[in-house]
Amino acid sequence: MSFREETAVRIARRKAIREKINALSKKISEARKIITGLNECKRELQKNIEDWNSTYSSFKAVPIQADVVVTDVFEGVIAEALSTEIPTTAEIMNGTCSEMEALCGAIANQIQKLQEYITKLQQQIQSLYMELSAV
Repeated sequence: MSFREETAVRIARRKAIREKINALSKKISEARKIITGLNECKRELQKNIEDWNSTYSSFKAVPIQADVVVTDVFEGVIAEALSTEIPTTAEIMNGTCSEMEALCGAIANQIQKLQEYITKLQQQIQSLYMELSAV
């Protein structure tokens, strides 16, 4: 093989390696965007969990609320209905809150897997840079 042919092969090989590096870099960028989105979802869920826990704690702090009913006024009629509905609703919300906590855990697992994927891609890029320097 002539010097020109060897140079052309080397240039083509370097170009192919750079294209692989660029493709892997794009994958890393996309994975980071997904992680950012997942972190935002997780923060929002955690805020909702905290809001519910705070509201529920306030509700539980005043146990007399379910017992106090003003008679012969509109609020008293509503209070009677609420005194039976609120405990059931609170139980449902506690269940929902537990599901949100489980979802937060699943999101955290997904983020961890994406970070492992990014690390793997970075290792591949590092390997390609070593290959590039050898060409």
